[in-house]
Amino acid sequence: MPVPNLVDIFHGGDLIAREARKELVAKATAMVGKLDAAYKRATGGEQNRVKTQEQTLAEDHPDRLASQRALARAYQANGQVKEAVALLEKVLGKEHPDALASIDSLARVLQGQGKYEEAEKMYRRALERREKMLGAEHPDILTSADNLASVLQGQGKYEEAEKMNRRAL
Repeated sequence: MPVPNLVDIFHGGDLIAREARKELVAKATAMVGKLDAAYKRATGGEQNRVKTQEQTLAEDHPDRLASQRALARAYQANGQVKEAVALLEKVLGKEHPDALASIDSLARVLQGQGKYEEAEKMYRRALERREKMLGAEHPDILTSADNLASVLQGQGKYEEAEKMNRRAL
């Protein structure tokens, strides 16, 4: 029997398409489960490494800092964006570009979840810190203003969103 193509599987209503769809969903679910487990193992391994290095290496030792950044990346890959932000702010400082990028990532996640007020707070935090660090005319400020305008618009705060949009232009 020939293998049906994906369009037929997802749009077809016959028995073969339904069975193929079930099989694909089962395989995709299993794959997601394996990836999730791998991320959790990686995060656990990085947590152990950081814990050991915090006890044995100086606070500013390059290996310790590299491990902490690797743990922050593992947190992000695992969907633990708040933990990544907290760690990067602790390790790099609140004004570091990587910490600010993580705040933006967290805001995007929150916005995607429909948590607009929390996302707005995160976008404002990133914008204020970038302005302080880079100045009002830096291109990253424009991106931050645009991100904030997006979440404001999603909340129906159209006048404030328009101000941010004008600022981003």
